[in-house]
Amino acid sequence: MYYPGSSGWIEKYCDLIEKKEIAFLDRLAESEDLISLSRNTGLLFGIPLSQLFYPDPKTQNWTYHDRLKSLFFETLLWVHLKHNGNKFYKDQFIEDLANYYSTVKPKNSFDFLSFFKKESVIHSIELAIDERLELNKRLIETRVWLSTLTNSFVFLDVILFQEFLQTTAVRPFQVLTEKSMNCFIGAAHSDQELTESEEKLFAYFLASARLNENEDDQLESLFKNPNFLPDLQLVVNESIEFKYYILYFCAFIISCNREIHEEERLFLIQLAKELAISEDEVDLALTFNTAFILDHTREIPYLGSSSADILFSNLSKRWGKILLRNKDKLVLEIQQSKELMILLGKSTQRDLTKEEKEQVKMQLMDIMKSMPSLAIFLIPGGSLLLPIFLKIIPSLMPSAFRDNEV
Repeated sequence: MYYPGSSGWIEKYCDLIEKKEIAFLDRLAESEDLISLSRNTGLLFGIPLSQLFYPDPKTQNWTYHDRLKSLFFETLLWVHLKHNGNKFYKDQFIEDLANYYSTVKPKNSFDFLSFFKKESVIHSIELAIDERLELNKRLIETRVWLSTLTNSFVFLDVILFQEFLQTTAVRPFQVLTEKSMNCFIGAAHSDQELTESEEKLFAYFLASARLNENEDDQLESLFKNPNFLPDLQLVVNESIEFKYYILYFCAFIISCNREIHEEERLFLIQLAKELAISEDEVDLALTFNTAFILDHTREIPYLGSSSADILFSNLSKRWGKILLRNKDKLVLEIQQSKELMILLGKSTQRDLTKEEKEQVKMQLMDIMKSMPSLAIFLIPGGSLLLPIFLKIIPSLMPSAFRDNEV
């Protein structure tokens, strides 16, 4: 059985692929980019919500660490498959991973023993991946509550591996984590107030950044400076994947607050403008992160359940604004669907049944596939938006629709 908590798990995974017990062709056929793919699995935030290829039901007895390790490995595989035209070449994949991780030296206290024996290439990769998932031990020693967590910046390693496949150059992991932390501080200060959750998140992400002591001290000093503004020029020449990551990362920090202020949204709009990302993506990122936090509170530390009502209220307001901007096209599409019109009419008179809500959701999914700014509805957790949609849409429809409600 494949289990990433034991030695030889990569060899076992590759063996299952060759035996066709792990199939990835269907997933590769989906029109997902690296950001949307990792956003939906949770890897974007270092949280393992679902595996890419390996069946999720078989992971129920795995630890959190092992689920993240497997998801991380599968995403590296996805990048390699895309680079090679969706074809799996085991030897090439292992060789590329080995070359990429050749600069990574495992650092736990027992690794010196491996120096005295000949390690296999695959085992060396396993050690390197384990090392990537660790937090900064120096910071963990002073913050015991971090000791059970894993590295939240692990997705950045996927970006760097993709870059390596394209250029054969290996950049240090810390190059991207330091830039991410600078943007974190800018997002945290965008409303001129530091909250308790932001302080805890800062400690967690700083431990994930794996920087040296001087760099940690400098970032902690900047975090205490209320007038700090991030230098976005450090990001503008990075890949489009990293730019989108920064947008979602900053939106995540802002969405963790009980209330999202206009100053914070303006910060994200300016960030998106500097990174040549459309303003619609700001609303999508904020809406996604709010829904993500509401849907997965148990998997995300530092958030109390008391925040849920306020977060949902903010989500309702933001989603309403997005619907209003897309009103004309959306109403036209709905009017062309007789079944959906009838169900929306019923929703103004009574609560829809579970089966009727599922029909509405399926109909809306077909419509929203043609509207990128409404793609939030298609993601895991997007079903949270259905009650909001049913409440808002009838008021957007022409008066003739409301006069003829069923």
